[in-house]
Amino acid sequence: MPAEVLAGFTDALIAPPPQQPDPWQPVTAAGWHRDTDGTARSPDSMCHIELRPLSEFSGRSSWHVETCEPGDGQFPGPRIWHAYFDEGVPARLVGSFLTALADRSPLQRGMYDRTGHYSAVQEPSPLRPQQVVDAHTARIASLRARARSARKQQTKPATTPAQAHTAQPAPRR
Repeated sequence: MPAEVLAGFTDALIAPPPQQPDPWQPVTAAGWHRDTDGTARSPDSMCHIELRPLSEFSGRSSWHVETCEPGDGQFPGPRIWHAYFDEGVPARLVGSFLTALADRSPLQRGMYDRTGHYSAVQEPSPLRPQQVVDAHTARIASLRARARSARKQQTKPATTPAQAHTAQPAPRR
């Protein structure tokens, strides 16, 4: 799984993104083919998303995302990676994952690194290496600041209610 996709999910754990009503929105906006049966596939048909219906054990659906090598005909090739979000994962986290997954911006990798799929097109980046490092450093600093802010919000002392006086028992004679 590309680190950028996983980062989209983990970043949303620290700082919730703006609320999007439909987790499918980033996928359909990126030109993915969405079917009426709760599935979508990438334009190159290598990635498939499925929203499985409610199970008999829970009141919510689960999400399955799978990337496979191109296959012959309607059968996909071998799996490259997959992700599963059960019914307990909030829709905003699934939406963040799908937003990162459908992002069309190129992934920054070293030329000739073997971290990508063999079918990935490698082109020289217009960015200098220091620009990539600086962008990553700025992203981490921003996440730290958001995490600190979220912690401060959680640890703010609540106003304490006035203490009620309890009746004292009368002294014994």
